[in-house]
Amino acid sequence: MPANAGGPPAPCSTVPWTAMRPLAERHAPWLLAALVALAYAGSWNGAFQYDDFQVIVDNPVVHSWAALSADFGHGLRPVLKLSYWFSWVTGGGSPLAFHAFNLAVHLGNVLLVWALARRLYGIAAMEPARAAPAALLAAAVFALHPLQTEAVTYICGRSTSLMSLFCLAALLCWDRYLTDRRLRDAVLAWLAFACAAGTKEPALVLPVALLLWESLRSPGGSWGAGLLRHAPFWLLPAAALLVVVPHTGYADFAVASLSERPLWHNAMSQIHALVWLLRGLLLLRAPNFDPDLPVITQADAALCAEAALLLALLGTGLAVARPRPWLGFCLAWVVLQLLPTNSMMPRLDIANDRQWYLPLAGVAWAGGALLAGPWQRPSRLTRPAIMALLLALGLVTAFRNADYRSEIALWQATLQHSPHKARAWNNYGVALRMAGRVPEARAAYARSLELDPGFAPARSNLGLPPQLPSSSP
Repeated sequence: MPANAGGPPAPCSTVPWTAMRPLAERHAPWLLAALVALAYAGSWNGAFQYDDFQVIVDNPVVHSWAALSADFGHGLRPVLKLSYWFSWVTGGGSPLAFHAFNLAVHLGNVLLVWALARRLYGIAAMEPARAAPAALLAAAVFALHPLQTEAVTYICGRSTSLMSLFCLAALLCWDRYLTDRRLRDAVLAWLAFACAAGTKEPALVLPVALLLWESLRSPGGSWGAGLLRHAPFWLLPAAALLVVVPHTGYADFAVASLSERPLWHNAMSQIHALVWLLRGLLLLRAPNFDPDLPVITQADAALCAEAALLLALLGTGLAVARPRPWLGFCLAWVVLQLLPTNSMMPRLDIANDRQWYLPLAGVAWAGGALLAGPWQRPSRLTRPAIMALLLALGLVTAFRNADYRSEIALWQATLQHSPHKARAWNNYGVALRMAGRVPEARAAYARSLELDPGFAPARSNLGLPPQLPSSSP
């Protein structure tokens, strides 16, 4: 394979490459920036929500450099906290500075998805006339899909989008290293990976993705040599397990996670959750900030059917990807980035929309190539249909951003889709109380207890004692 596989074609000796680049490629960054700005124009009015208060507003660690420095080496996610501190001090505690940072991160991710798409399609030997619109369409899908709003407009969703920024940057730097063999690019890739791991824990699976990318670029290469080149990336997870976890808050975090529910129950619950996430990807349901997903403790016919569906989709994907290794990488990226989020370690929430943020890059790369075929051979309907799809994605995202304008609006929207979840009613009550609507808040707390009489936060908000566990006779 040529040394510059995956990069831009070599420039012509007489005509500058910039003059030869198609319009879709030359102006793609500006067009993508405009799409993000339009779709997320409403995010500037977003308020602090839910975990934002505990993690940011009421957390003195991110309010001053002295407190942040004292926390370093003891608390969780130091890079994420550093970003919160930056937004807090630059904006004086206003949510506006946080939203500006989140939007910049999302735009950075969109541009990285675009840049990596160009390299991926180059590895696949896609003709340049098709590769340019394919990369643009892939990045547009990633930019506009409404499932991305939770990682962008919800301020605490930054943990996912910022981790994704570092992961995608690491992959791009590593591809540049494989192309030019410059040590600087390898060091930058490792530093980006370290920052991703310091932002959110699922980033630790990135070394596997780097190996898959390298095997895609050099299918006949030696796995042993590849593992040796990747040794610095594997040292970081090893150091995390041996040094960081036992001596920081990560140990307590892991213990609390493992005690949430048995691993087998979590595995069964995740089968149902993955189908729910897939429905959101296909726009078969609306975005939901607090989904009412059950903890499944016993397999039944419905769960078996969902498991069969997932296996069938995976098998179909593998069959389609066999003659197209680049498509196999897209599928592997989705699986690799989606599974560690809540599947390996039980969490209080079974699933969240923001789990799709980084995996959606793989979907976008595959989708961009799929859409580029009809786009390249336009008929009376193909291009308008593709543009209508992107417009629909952007409009749903814009409308979804409006739900974040206040806590009341967000929980009202959530209750439309999770009307039987006690936590959603309790949090709606908290939002009403903070707005001075005390009678309505108490009614919301009461509804929460109707759904779950033992729900401790609602009992506390109504001034009731905790419900004592029933004793066995």
